[in-house]
Amino acid sequence: MTQFVGFEKPSPEETLEHYGVLGMKWGRHRAKANGTQIRAARRNVRRQAEDVLDQKDKVKSQAKGSAQRAKEQKKFDKMKTDFLNNPDRVIAARLTRGEKIALAILATPAGAAGAIAGTSAVSRAIEQRQENNKNRR
Repeated sequence: MTQFVGFEKPSPEETLEHYGVLGMKWGRHRAKANGTQIRAARRNVRRQAEDVLDQKDKVKSQAKGSAQRAKEQKKFDKMKTDFLNNPDRVIAARLTRGEKIALAILATPAGAAGAIAGTSAVSRAIEQRQENNKNRR
């Protein structure tokens, strides 16, 4: 086999650079959430928020400066971080098709469009905050 100048086998770093990230799934796209998935995400987010608030109450009930309070505070901080990075929060912020239709019927045409655009803006803002938190670590 003849070797041409400039056509050497690429190094593994160059291969990753040109062909993506190792372990990345090709051809997989995140489908839009349907109404059932949106409602399930809202339930999950609501339950997780209640758990975080319960843990906050546990921290407040402990004596200041105690080892037990420090332990509960650490657990609270972990739960809070997990809640803020929960991908279900993005889905829960979306409107179902029925909610969009109801808004369009009940509100003025400009108001319904603004409400629908507002929910997608909220979803994008949550995704952006989660991405920024991942990049800081």
